[in-house]
Amino acid sequence: MINKVISETIIEVTDKSLLESEKSNLEVELLYLTDNEVDYINAKKLKLQNWINILPDRKAQQGNQTMKQYLSTLKSDIESDPDTFIENIKIKLNTSITLLSKEVSELQQK
Repeated sequence: MINKVISETIIEVTDKSLLESEKSNLEVELLYLTDNEVDYINAKKLKLQNWINILPDRKAQQGNQTMKQYLSTLKSDIESDPDTFIENIKIKLNTSITLLSKEVSELQQK
């Protein structure tokens, strides 16, 4: 019985540490994004272009698209409207940070 309680406590502490670490990483990414929007967009486009160059040309079934086509479309969307892309990323990061904070506080209450 005591071993079970100890192991559950260790798991909770580990989970809490992992959650806090992930939250911290997301906060750093959000801060970088906020301070360096142009650099963030350029880095994202470069990563996408690298993957586009690596992926082979394939034929997709009718109604589907290949990963290469999807990444090309994503890159085009980012180039055509970078402000919307940045705002969407900020919303996702803030949402994730909020959820992680909630999970950490729930673990602290146990």
